[in-house]
Amino acid sequence: MTPPRWVDEDGQPCPTRPCPTCGRVIPVNRWPVKTLATTKRWPCQLMTFVERCGHQQEVVLVPEGDGWYAEIPVLGVAR
Repeated sequence: MTPPRWVDEDGQPCPTRPCPTCGRVIPVNRWPVKTLATTKRWPCQLMTFVERCGHQQEVVLVPEGDGWYAEIPVLGVAR
């Protein structure tokens, strides 16, 4: 089966990564700065999302330098 294909606001394919739980292909989401304030999401803070495959994922938003923030998955526990 062919994995789904997601496109960004310019019609270009979004980068993808496998879900750590099931291995399904999910898109790497990017957030513009203006959206973060209106949705009460803040950079460098642990957040929990339910991905398109239905599994819960913990992520941290990291600045990319062009006014956008990328989701970086948290795969383990820091000690």
